[in-house]
Amino acid sequence: MYQSQEAQELRIALVQFSPKFGQVEANARRAKELCSTIEPGTIDLLCFPEMILSGYVFEDSNEISPFLELPQVGPTSQMCASLARGLRCYVLAGYPEQLSDREIPGQSPDSQIPQSAENTGISDVTDAVSTPGSSIVGANSAVLCGPNGYFIGNYRKTNLFATDRTWAKAGSGFASFVLPPPIGRLTLGICMDLNAQPPADWKTRGPPYEVAEYALEEDVDVVVMLNAWLDSRVKHYESKLSDDGEVMKKMKVDWGKEEENEKDFGDIFDWTTVEFWASRLKPLWVQGGVSSLRQHDTIQARLSGSNNSAKGQKESKDEEEMQGGVCASDRRTIVVICNRTGEEKGQTFAGSSAIFNMCHSSGMPRIVGIMGRREEGVRSFGVPLTLRGYKTGPILC
Repeated sequence: MYQSQEAQELRIALVQFSPKFGQVEANARRAKELCSTIEPGTIDLLCFPEMILSGYVFEDSNEISPFLELPQVGPTSQMCASLARGLRCYVLAGYPEQLSDREIPGQSPDSQIPQSAENTGISDVTDAVSTPGSSIVGANSAVLCGPNGYFIGNYRKTNLFATDRTWAKAGSGFASFVLPPPIGRLTLGICMDLNAQPPADWKTRGPPYEVAEYALEEDVDVVVMLNAWLDSRVKHYESKLSDDGEVMKKMKVDWGKEEENEKDFGDIFDWTTVEFWASRLKPLWVQGGVSSLRQHDTIQARLSGSNNSAKGQKESKDEEEMQGGVCASDRRTIVVICNRTGEEKGQTFAGSSAIFNMCHSSGMPRIVGIMGRREEGVRSFGVPLTLRGYKTGPILC
C-alpha cells in the first residue's frame, strides 16, 4: 500500500571537512561546530562521510585497532545520536566498527585485492597492499540515528578496497531502512560499494551496476553513499567519459554552469569524479531504464541509432516538465553522495559532495547541488518532491 503525500522538499544537509588523522575527539568537536549553524527542525537528513572521526588511511589492523568503535556506544554513534536529538532529524556517519569476539578468531583478510592500485579517480584510496600478518579486527561501517537520538541501524561496507582488506570484514550486502516521509525507503552504501564488485573490473564505468540495480529492485526512494573518494587529479587518467561525454556535458549545462570557465570550474569542483558517480548510477536515469542497458553491449550503441530523434524529443519534454528539479513522474531516486576533503598520508580527497535527483528513464542525471572539492562546511539542499507514494508497514521511526 502507498500513502499519497503533498508536494514538499526533502531537506538534506551534507557535512564535508578534512578530519585530522586519529584525532577522534577533535574531529567530533569540529563536526558539531560545523553543525551548530543548522536550526533545529530545518532538515530531514544529515550526512557525514566515511570514517569521518578516525580518518581513513590506516596501514593495517594494528594501526586501526585503537580507533575501533562499538556500535551504538562509540564516539561516532554518540555524536550522531546527539546531533539527531538536537536537530530533530536523521543522521548518518561512517566509522570503523569493532567486531565482536566471535567474529575475529581464525579470520584473515580476503585475498581478492585489485591487481592495480593505480588511482583512476574512482577508488577510495590507492597504493595500498595487504600487510603480511594483518588480521580481521573490524568493519568499515555506518550508523543511522533518528530524531530523539535513538539508534536505527548499522551497515557494513560490502565492496572492500585494498586498504579496508588489511583490517575489515566485508558486509553481507546493501541495507535498506524504511523511514517516515519525506524520506521513505533509504538504501545505504559506503564509497567502494559504488564500484563494480569482483570479479568485475572495479575501475569500470559500465556494468555491473550493483547499487543502482538494487535501488530499482527494492523500489528505493533515497540512496546515500558515505565516501572517502580520492581527487581525480592525483594522477593522470582519462578526464572525459568517452561514452557519456555529451550526456554529462548536458548535465552540467542543465545545472546552470555552462558559462563557467572550464579551468576555474575544475579548480572548484572535481567534475570528473562527479561524472563517474553519475555514470555508475546509470540504471536510475538512462533512457529506457535498466532493461535497455542489458539489450546492448556498449553505451555508445545505446546512445546512437535510429531512435536519436525520438530520444531528443523525450529529453526536451522532460526538461520542460522538470522545472526546479521536480520529476515529471514519481519514478525517481534521490542520490546523496557525501565525500570528505583534505589530505591524509599523501592522499588527496575529492570533496565535491553532491545530490542528484535521478528521474527514471529521463536520459540524464539531474544535479541538485555540489560542494567544492576543497570546501569545508555544511551545505543544505532542498530536493523538490512531486506527489509520490511511500511504503507502509515496518517503518523505523
